[in-house]
Amino acid sequence: MKAIIFAYHDIGCIGLLSLIKSGYKILSVITHNDQKNEKIFFSSVKSIALKKNIPVFTSETINSFIWIEYFKKLEPDVIFSFYYRNILCSEILKIPKFGSFNLHGSLLPKYRGCCPLNWSIIRGEYQTGVTLHRMTTKIDHGPIISQVKININKLDNAISLHKKICYAAYNMLNKIAPVILKKNFCETPQNCHNTSYFGKRSPEDGLIDWNQSAKKIYNLIRGLTKPWPGAFSYLNNKKIIFWKSKIIKKKYDIDPGLIIKINPLIISCKIQALNIISAQYTKHTFNNKTNIYHLSMIKNKKYVIYPNSTSKPILKKILILGINGFIGYHITKRLLKSNSYKIYGLDLKKNLIEKFINNSKIKFLQKNIKSCSHWVKEKVKKCDIILPLIAIARPMQYVQEPIKTFELDFEENLKIIRYCVKYKKRLIFPSTSEVYGMCTDKEFHETNSNFVTGSVRNQRWIYASSKQLLDRIIWAYGKSNNLLFTIFRPFNWVGSRLDDFKIAQMNHARVITQMIFNIAHGLPINLVNCGKQKRCFTDIYDGIEALFRIIENKKNNCNQEIINIGNPKNEYSILELAKIVVHTFQKFTSSNTFPKFSGFRNLRGDEYYGFGYQDIEYRKPNIGIAQKLLDWKPKIQINNTINYMIKFFLQL
Repeated sequence: MKAIIFAYHDIGCIGLLSLIKSGYKILSVITHNDQKNEKIFFSSVKSIALKKNIPVFTSETINSFIWIEYFKKLEPDVIFSFYYRNILCSEILKIPKFGSFNLHGSLLPKYRGCCPLNWSIIRGEYQTGVTLHRMTTKIDHGPIISQVKININKLDNAISLHKKICYAAYNMLNKIAPVILKKNFCETPQNCHNTSYFGKRSPEDGLIDWNQSAKKIYNLIRGLTKPWPGAFSYLNNKKIIFWKSKIIKKKYDIDPGLIIKINPLIISCKIQALNIISAQYTKHTFNNKTNIYHLSMIKNKKYVIYPNSTSKPILKKILILGINGFIGYHITKRLLKSNSYKIYGLDLKKNLIEKFINNSKIKFLQKNIKSCSHWVKEKVKKCDIILPLIAIARPMQYVQEPIKTFELDFEENLKIIRYCVKYKKRLIFPSTSEVYGMCTDKEFHETNSNFVTGSVRNQRWIYASSKQLLDRIIWAYGKSNNLLFTIFRPFNWVGSRLDDFKIAQMNHARVITQMIFNIAHGLPINLVNCGKQKRCFTDIYDGIEALFRIIENKKNNCNQEIINIGNPKNEYSILELAKIVVHTFQKFTSSNTFPKFSGFRNLRGDEYYGFGYQDIEYRKPNIGIAQKLLDWKPKIQINNTINYMIKFFLQL
């Protein structure tokens, strides 16, 4: 039986060797490059494949058209995935004659998702296992082929459980692989009433909350011990990592987080206390055999984390409404990277931010804002910063759905603005470059340039007018009620995740995404009014850095300011932009892979957008205020942006 193997880590090595031993013909192995920020304590799938003279590849864009075609040409009978970290698309799963199988480190359907080994210890489970199941488009959902249970005892930690899982996987695969080879196996549907799902963990998730019980903290420590990054806390604002501990079953009538005793080191918890057997403080490692008094940085310190002490990182709370949108996704990613914010998010969908949802610093609600006004009000009261990104912002939509645009973009946002006034919260409001309309200034200035819009019958102006009026209301509240606000005006921010091909299929995507879609599908690029309109395109990473600095507001100089965020050096007509996209696309793809370019098609505005559209000749920002207040200027050229957008959308 011919097989393609997707594999990584020790389990990947075990799976590959087991299939070779059982007589499978391995056509190709796909693995990962080792990550620089990950401690490599496990064996190399790549090394084993090379020793066995098996073709081996590493790619993080495995679902691209080119890879799919490669796998089809191999004509595999079966695909196996052993701890491979990327999700395989449905097109790949359909290729093998007898299906695709995945080995997962839990007793499915429990602990679907990422890091089941660590999660099972952290959550105090007494049993886990390994499961081989048929792969479907849903993560860890397919019927079970084989399953082995593993006991977790109280002294087990992450590395000891890892060894147990490897041993169990080795025995299970040696039994089931020959059975699959003979096509003589049974499949058992998963029990959908007993499921649980857990997301990725990052090193930051190891932060200890001393207001939890000693048992919970003990489980966190053993679940993240070496070679994983470890559970940690702070002593005098310096990190202390805990590798091994022991529960002290004694009540202490003192606050959690206090050091009760120095030698041995005992720390109070909400319930009971922990004896720290092994830990690391800055460059010093110590254990109970060490006289801790000799470590001068620890001597006589009275706390590890105390609720009101400066040792505990204080997270600012930010509410992001429309968190699953283009800007919402990227600013969430940037805020999490800073490790300084607790994020509350709301949106109708979660497809973009799904990988962030299980992060302890995010609380997400998937609902329509119109149906949860009480939740929004309570979160505005609770948070320090309010960022309302909810809006209809695609030209096609606000031309065709003007009332819906007004109700969402104006009415819902006005409620949020009034909550900010009432509860004295800082508001960061996304205006738009469209508020300037058909202004005749060479460069648009935040407070000096006029707003010039068209007649009422041209409904495209309902979006700009809604935003413009909100800008004026916010400004007025700032003057009359001392509302702390910053209005930022994005000028054509572009980048990965700006719409998708489903939206482009309806001709509703914004310009670069729509162009890439049309070229990839052999459709002509539509140019409205010959594509003479000029725009200044701003890379999303440049834009997000500016927005992040507004949120940080380190010098408190962004209060009651309006700030253009754009790249005046990236000014191109739509026709010029289209030519760059076509040239870049052809550079990355062969003529055999995609249809021949179908050229350009000129349309009137009302032909493309519908009645009520009126175009804007140019929009060029003056960014002097952004440069002065934020110490920011855009760096990324449009060619680089288009380059990575094509790679992203085509998964090259």
